[in-house]
Formats: sequence, C-alpha cells, structure tokens
Amino acid sequence: MVKKKLICIEKYKTIYAPVPKAANSSMKAILSGLVRRDPSTNLLATKQGYWSDATYGEACLVDKNFALKKASEGWFVFTIIRNPLDRLVSCYNNKIIQNQKLPTRMKTLGYQSGMSFEDFVNVLRKTSDHMSDNHTVSQYYILFERRKLAVNFTARFENLNEDYRVIQERLKVQTGKVADDLPKINVRRKPGADYMSYYEDAKILQFVIDRYRKDFEMFYPDVLKEFDRAPKRPLKILLSNIKDSFC
Repeated sequence: MVKKKLICIEKYKTIYAPVPKAANSSMKAILSGLVRRDPSTNLLATKQGYWSDATYGEACLVDKNFALKKASEGWFVFTIIRNPLDRLVSCYNNKIIQNQKLPTRMKTLGYQSGMSFEDFVNVLRKTSDHMSDNHTVSQYYILFERRKLAVNFTARFENLNEDYRVIQERLKVQTGKVADDLPKINVRRKPGADYMSYYEDAKILQFVIDRYRKDFEMFYPDVLKEFDRAPKRPLKILLSNIKDSFC
C-alpha cells in the first residue's frame, strides 16, 4: 500500500514533505495558516488527520510519486532536512527522555522511556527503515522515490534562517500571501548542549553513520569524507571536524 504522508495544497501548487525532528511542527503551523480550518475538529496541524480531514478539502495527503510528478511540472515541492546525528539525538531527548508517554510504534519496537542513548541505539540496530518509527526512519526513505529526490527545494535545518526566507518568497509567489516567520515549536534542547557528546563511543558513531549513510551521501557528503579519514585522528578531533562539516 502506497503511503500518503506529504502535505499538498493543490490550489497553491505546493507540496511539503515532512521530516520529523527537522522543524516539522513549525512548518506545519505555517502551512495551516494558508488553508481554512474546520472549527469542529479537535485535530492539531501536527497530526496527519488534520490535513486529510480538517481543511474543507483545501489540503490533502499525497505520496512521493505524486510529488515527484508535480515537482517536474513546476509546483513548489519542498522539505527541510537535518544532520542525521543531530536529528537522532533530538529524537532521543524528545521521545525517550522528555515525553512521559512513548509513541505506540516506538513502544512496540522495544524502546523504553528513560533508556540510555546506547540502549536506544541498540534497539535502532534491529529496525530497518521499512519497520522504523517515523522519527528514526532515514531522510532518504522519506524523500526519495525510485532513486529520485521527490522535492525541488531542500532547506537545511543548519541554515534555516536563510533557507526559510527562500521558502517564504516562494510561498508568496504561489499564494500571493506573506507567510509568517517560522515559529519555534518543540525546541527543547538546553542552550550550549552539544549533540556530538552522544557519539564519544566510536562504535555508536560508526553504527549511526552506517545506518544513515544514504542521508550523508545525498545531503552531507563532507561528513563521510571526514569519517573516512577517522583512523588517522583521535576520536575527539574527528567529532569536532564532523560537527564543523555541518556549519
């Protein structure tokens, strides 16, 4: 069965491909301002059902095949990606440490509230993209169809201030409306927190690089170049250089 998870606003010829833990809730909040909301619904814009059932048909959910076709026809088809190392830590802190209740899918897969990052990664080792929770699935799996990128604009979480201005300008062209500034939703990381500290175990770093290798190959190739040189340098220097690669 083809999964329809991309948000389509047909009258504006716009499609958004959501990547969980990459400003996803914030972007959905912006798009919800472009369509009518059924006042009788209790659904939030963060929920898939909102886009299929609560906008008087002004929005709907589509699959990657549809997005790929429309991208080639000049529609604005976009996404926001995030460095996989940072995205995984964000998922861990949000879903495992901070939330009191695990998503059903994560619980089924064997994740547990409060588990260590090492144990979290060990559960991830047992899950392919096909069976993963959508917060840990690779961005390649989300965004590629038949080895082709299904969007025609890719914003980066690491460069979001600048890249969102491009999204704003394109949405203005598509809709005739000026989109609000991107709100900060679900920002939970403490100031000064360093996600690379979670990868001071070389085996964990190796696994995560391998698990999300296609993400790195397609979106962050400089990280792989640094990692391939790893045997020549101490781990701390490697981690520092990898972090710099995302800047």
